[in-house]
Amino acid sequence: MTNKTFTLPESALLHTVTDDCMQPTLCLGDAFACDYEQTGSDGLYFIEGAGIAGVRRVSMLADGMAMVWGDNPRYPAKEVCLQALKTLAQVTHFIKRA
Repeated sequence: MTNKTFTLPESALLHTVTDDCMQPTLCLGDAFACDYEQTGSDGLYFIEGAGIAGVRRVSMLADGMAMVWGDNPRYPAKEVCLQALKTLAQVTHFIKRA
């Protein structure tokens, strides 16, 4: 087992994965840190709103829209309006369960 230490900014919080949308990358019970001040670029995000609650990949599109999807092929990609999202926080670290 490798021990790594990292410091989270004050704007970051730790959460736990609660669905299987990001499997196999993130699984139920894995932990992740997200920064509520980092938004605006493509990446891995914690999202709440527009019928989504959890970690998803996000690709920013024009006109305030974004394409949102998970790594699990059972869940199709979805185009959403960024204003419809209550929470959008970029995932900065994740911790896999053993």
